[in-house]
Amino acid sequence: MAPSLATAWHESPDGLTYDFMLRRGVTFHNGDPLTAEDVKFSFERYRGTGVLELKQQVRVVEIVPPTTSASTCTSPGPIF
Repeated sequence: MAPSLATAWHESPDGLTYDFMLRRGVTFHNGDPLTAEDVKFSFERYRGTGVLELKQQVRVVEIVPPTTSASTCTSPGPIF
């Protein structure tokens, strides 16, 4: 795996929390910069084929600073 919108990510020792450091300078089609708020919104809005499994696995998506998104899972698993 290689970073795309995130420059790096870190997994907690218990495998439950993942911090994603967002790439600076990424913009949407309207020119607005990408923020952790956008990541959280996109996760909450996602309705794809794996939505049930994903939403059951991820307990919460938090915004740490504006450029970091933290996802906390209900249990360690392969989804992340």
